[in-house]
Amino acid sequence: MAEDIVDTIAQYDLDEDFPPYANDQNKELNQIVREKVRLVAQLGLEIEEHQERLKILTDHLKSVKMELVHTQSLVDTKNKEIETEEHMKQITERQSGRLKNEIEKLEQRIADQQDRLNNIQNMIFKANERMD
Repeated sequence: MAEDIVDTIAQYDLDEDFPPYANDQNKELNQIVREKVRLVAQLGLEIEEHQERLKILTDHLKSVKMELVHTQSLVDTKNKEIETEEHMKQITERQSGRLKNEIEKLEQRIADQQDRLNNIQNMIFKANERMD
């Protein structure tokens, strides 16, 4: 589109068939027309540049949105992983508490059994002394 305008302007500038006998008003109008045609061509080039820039920015925006979606999915995955680890930590802490209680009970049983054993050994020792 802009190339067509540039070609038209180039042709217009080359058209020097403006009659030399034209009055000053026509020459002035011709100059105004030439300036306006150049302005239109320049604005057409600027529009084309802006359209290209808009396309580049639109593509970049799409890329950024895709990256955002990807990053959000990574964040969601990491959050789920953290939740899972917290849950496993809670389960492990409960299991650890149960095992500590079990150990305390077993230690108490061992202490009770040791007391019984000591009592029985004392009774055996006393019975042996009486027999002697």
